[in-house]
Amino acid sequence: MGTLLNELLDGTMNFDEIMNECERDIFFNGPIGADTLEKLAYIKEYYPEIFKPWEEKILNIMGLFYKDISPDFDDLEGLIFSLYNKTINANVNNIKFTPVQNSIRAKIDSNKVYSFSAPTGIGKSYVFTSLITKATGDIVIIVPSRALINEYLIKLDTLNLAKNVSVLPFVDIINKKNTSRRIFVLTPERARMLFKFKSDIQLELVLVDEAQLINDAGFRSVLYDSVIRRINKFFLKAKIVFAHPFVANPEAQISRNKLDLNQKSSSTLYKEKSVGQMFLAYDENNDEFFHFGINIKVFGNRRVKTIQDPIKRKLLNGSTLLVYTSKAKIYRHEYLQSKWFKEYIDSINVPYNKVAPYVEKLEKIIGGDVEESKLEYSATLSLLKQGVAMHHGSLPLNARVVIEEFIKSGYCKICFCTSTLAQGINMPFDIVWIDKWEGEALLLKNIIGRAGRPTINDEFDYGLVVLGKLSHIPKMRKLITVEPTLNSTSLLDIDQEDQSLDTEFTEFISAIITDDFNDDFSLPNSVIERFSGIELDQLLERILMILFPVDSKTIISPIQYKEMTKARREELKECFRSLYENYLLRKLTKTEKSVLSTAIQIFIWKIGGKTFREIVRYRYRYILSKDETGSMKLRFTHKVVNFPDKEAKNLIPLFHIENGIDAFSYDQLIFDTYDYLDKIIDFKLLDVFWAQFMKYAERNKITEPVYFEKAITFCNLIKYGRFEEKEILLLRYGISSDNIEQVIKCVEEISDEELILDREKVMELEEEVIKEVKRYL
Repeated sequence: MGTLLNELLDGTMNFDEIMNECERDIFFNGPIGADTLEKLAYIKEYYPEIFKPWEEKILNIMGLFYKDISPDFDDLEGLIFSLYNKTINANVNNIKFTPVQNSIRAKIDSNKVYSFSAPTGIGKSYVFTSLITKATGDIVIIVPSRALINEYLIKLDTLNLAKNVSVLPFVDIINKKNTSRRIFVLTPERARMLFKFKSDIQLELVLVDEAQLINDAGFRSVLYDSVIRRINKFFLKAKIVFAHPFVANPEAQISRNKLDLNQKSSSTLYKEKSVGQMFLAYDENNDEFFHFGINIKVFGNRRVKTIQDPIKRKLLNGSTLLVYTSKAKIYRHEYLQSKWFKEYIDSINVPYNKVAPYVEKLEKIIGGDVEESKLEYSATLSLLKQGVAMHHGSLPLNARVVIEEFIKSGYCKICFCTSTLAQGINMPFDIVWIDKWEGEALLLKNIIGRAGRPTINDEFDYGLVVLGKLSHIPKMRKLITVEPTLNSTSLLDIDQEDQSLDTEFTEFISAIITDDFNDDFSLPNSVIERFSGIELDQLLERILMILFPVDSKTIISPIQYKEMTKARREELKECFRSLYENYLLRKLTKTEKSVLSTAIQIFIWKIGGKTFREIVRYRYRYILSKDETGSMKLRFTHKVVNFPDKEAKNLIPLFHIENGIDAFSYDQLIFDTYDYLDKIIDFKLLDVFWAQFMKYAERNKITEPVYFEKAITFCNLIKYGRFEEKEILLLRYGISSDNIEQVIKCVEEISDEELILDREKVMELEEEVIKEVKRYL
């Protein structure tokens, strides 16, 4: 049907006929036909006056009952769905569920384990909210990222849950006197601590959201599967629910972890959509845009050139643009060198007084300068002033929160993002530009699914997907028809004799299979057992002596660390290297030693209480120095890479020092520093070092009281970044580190049992701090 796209665009088609066809298809099959919704999007975009008389009926038969749709229709189809709407409302206490949402809720109710897949925008969060509010026992929500933890915490705060419901982003049994049930929002890493407190937790429900993103091929997948299996083993009464978008085999979550044995389980693949989409491709050689249809049998294989730049037109009319690109392009600021994107950025007109608060918040977190002539220039900051955001996983979580708030405020008109945005963050855009095609089909479908904002407005919602190259059209047509699948075999069930696997991997797998796991340390018992011995104790004592030269409460400052002799610093790093080699049961490679050397330096600043901005500044001063002539030069520092990795052989510089200071980028320094903190220190080092020093403290409480006190202080600094008991307790109550100094002045009593605050003093605090502690008043 090669002329349909032309007819849609030039207005020569029979609109009544095609609208009737679309209506019948949705009524009989549901809103699952991408072709049908694509046709409706074209008509809504280019012929809104023709579409308007049909709009409310289309919304009704799509089952979008949360919209403000009139309950009265004068035809059979409309009457049927109006009755359907009323029936659902009656069954779920007048919650405006769609048919899909109602089906999900019913299947969760009738199964012990339930796994489902549905397109983005289907509104699973409304179902989850309903489950959370009606639950009477404890709930665990498992998500793939800390960014999504934060989004859930914000969402839970809006539910106005009773004060006796504890909501924490980590596992702890705190505020015992005033808590009747608990909600934990956790990554798989944090979920390991559930089993330490299994006798204190009455688990009713486990919600695993964006479950496909934890289904990778690495150590994290093993960790995730181990948590799911142990939850099923130790919390026998808990329902487990898995949610994914665009997964063809949601049942894989059940079979891979044997959750269908001796209990009722079920899975569903939902294909119903809530928005329509149109597709364009950009011809970079001729600066032209072309419409194209996904289904060749329906729209034909021809593309149709647009009369004007549709992106610029929509941006000028208030639409928003998401550009999915690579982190490398963001690092190199390639989008600023692109004529096309530079025009888009220049076309944005956002009042600075509206964006200034976000720029100021971000600058306090990451540092940097908006002046392009300065070495501290940060495009991340500078672009924010213009209404342009960059969102990726190498920004600190609190910086991403600021950027996400900025996007949701409506003042962000263009966002350049990497795959991190696919981690469940609820930020749809009007237009999605696919600049990078690399990546799994599941990830790309998730990004594409963000084109189109499902709203509560009484109108048909749709979005625009733009390909950066004409050559990507066949790939897009194939991608839309592909149904990505999850691996139905867990890495816990693979051959452990695989020589390519590191010891930490095989030991962890073995401990889960044999149930030989130490829940106090979240590590295999075989690992804990080797965290002892005279040689190890000598290493630990040497580290404590260097880090605490004065007393057990005073760790060396960054200035003292800098003033150490080079030999002394190397001695300290060598001790930490030996500790990690004790954990791995092998020597580190040259590359691993270089990565660990940089990580230890950052680690010492971190436990010394320095903020992210201060740590970046310390690295800046270390990397940039003056030679004997007074000229600025760069010092070698290793770029963050996968760690540990026994196959890594080469040293990789963050900046190529042979190119001089022109190679330096403050943004790259920000990104690399956060990657070290997140991927190396938090994820790979802290648990190991904490366990080694804590086991030392247990062994030497009587025989080495001085080193014991230093070890306990060091463990508290590793785990909490604090060592004072009252401050640690406030952190355990969920008070953010940034607010401790203000809140501690209001504390009357604090213990595991309860927190009593002086109300009058609290009401004098900053608004954001009051919001954080109000549940304890």
